[in-house]
Amino acid sequence: MRRYRVPGKPHFYDRESPIVLQASTLPGGEDCPTVESAILAFLEQTLVAPQVDTTQLEAFARAWSRHDIEALMSFMSDDCVFHSSLGPSASGTRYIGRDEVRAGFMKAWADFPDAQWTRARHFVAGSRGVSEWTFVGTRASDGQRVEVDGCDLFSFRGDKIRVKDSWRKTRTPPADS
Repeated sequence: MRRYRVPGKPHFYDRESPIVLQASTLPGGEDCPTVESAILAFLEQTLVAPQVDTTQLEAFARAWSRHDIEALMSFMSDDCVFHSSLGPSASGTRYIGRDEVRAGFMKAWADFPDAQWTRARHFVAGSRGVSEWTFVGTRASDGQRVEVDGCDLFSFRGDKIRVKDSWRKTRTPPADS
């Protein structure tokens, strides 16, 4: 029987052991029912030459600030997933499929009609990518100006974005002096 050692842990897993991956935090986890399949999926995704580069992430970021939904959707795979930074669950709101992702993207602009993403930096390694940015916008519901840093974590499939997982800081009101 082949066994896998878990780094930093004093135990092993049988290669066919069932595992539970948190789909909300590990995109694609639902496709890996065993330790072996999770390891093989990780290696398959990590050891590929990147088909997406920072030029594409720069264009994607510019489309966000232009509020250009057609340009944004041209970067997304057919089975895309968007985890927004806001929502009822620990990982925000999860939009699955092109129609839901489109609606989720457009909701960001409805909530912040003047939304802009500035000071962006982008990184790509294999089938994963990161964009760091500063979000600036005025909330439609109360007119409050928001400026916060955040990032997007991407998973690519071929030359398309499969998962966009957004994270941003939450600012607290300044303390009274």
